[in-house]
Parts: sequence; structure tokens; C-alpha cells
Amino acid sequence: MFDADENNKIVEHWDVIAAYKEANETVSGNDMILGEFVLKDFDKTEINKACIRSFLVDVFQNKNNDALSKYVSKNEYIQHNANVPNGIEALEQFLDI
Repeated sequence: MFDADENNKIVEHWDVIAAYKEANETVSGNDMILGEFVLKDFDKTEINKACIRSFLVDVFQNKNNDALSKYVSKNEYIQHNANVPNGIEALEQFLDI
């Protein structure tokens, strides 16, 4: 699941791959599941799916880390991976592993 800001940049992402850890056990201090979001803009579902698909293919599949800022907010990125701090810089370092 992804959350985006008013500029359609990803500001949060959750997945169900990792074993759950409490917020006090994560590097970022964020809970791995909880976050503030409201389901809305249902009319944008197909556009949002296309954007996320492009992100996943471009950055994860094709390892084009230079494109990360095209999809992820530089100002705010809340991390829910227990081993990665908040912010786009931490995400960039994580992807370079």
C-alpha cells in the first residue's frame, strides 16, 4: 500500500513481507503497519496503479535508483521497514545495497 502527497510523490509505503516489530524496535521509530491515511480519490485508482507500476519497474526491477526522486517525496518519506530510517536519503542507501 502506498500513500502520496498533493504532488503525487510517494510519502509512505507498507508491505506484508517482514515479520512485525513494534515501533520501539524499528530504526525509524515508526510502527511497521500503522499510519495516518484516508481512502479517497477512487476515481484516480487506475492512474495511481500505473504510477506505482512504473515506480516498481523503473526503480526496483530495472534498478534505476536515479529515478527515485521522480516517484518519492524529497521532503517527506515515512519508512515502515524496521531496518531503514525515514527520508529519501536512507531509502537511496538501502536500495544501493
